Amino acid sequence: NLSKTNNNLLGMKHPRQRPTTSLEEKNGYAYYSDWRSCVFDYMIWQSRYAKKLSVEEYYQKLADSYAEDTNYVKKLKEIVNGRI
Repeated sequence: NLSKTNNNLLGMKHPRQRPTTSLEEKNGYAYYSDWRSCVFDYMIWQSRYAKKLSVEEYYQKLADSYAEDTNYVKKLKEIVNGRI
């Protein structure tokens, strides 16, 4: 539903202190003009915060702050490793 109402494919929150392509906060999440803006905003976030993390630290950050599914990281690793 968030992807339809906010053009937010990734569950991004509207940032307070970094550059963003988010137009505003709507329904508690970042609102974008289109889905491409959401993906670009994720790239901005990664370049600012994720580039300092090791691969395992990045997965742990996703588990701690992004994923609602407790098996998200396991599933993501399977996709990344070509097992799915």
